[in-house]
Amino acid sequence: MTIEELKAFYQKHAPHTLSAVHLLERSDIPDRDKVVIRANLERGVELIAQRLSAAR
Repeated sequence: MTIEELKAFYQKHAPHTLSAVHLLERSDIPDRDKVVIRANLERGVELIAQRLSAAR
């Protein structure tokens, strides 16, 4: 997912975690840390999507 897609998803479904997405845009965060942050955010998208479809 792109940063914009992550922002849109988290804005809609979990706005309290949106600050983590903004870490990906910061230049003072090492790239190796951004890889871990992005992986965790994308895993979060999967988990939220599973819960949303289970609730239907």
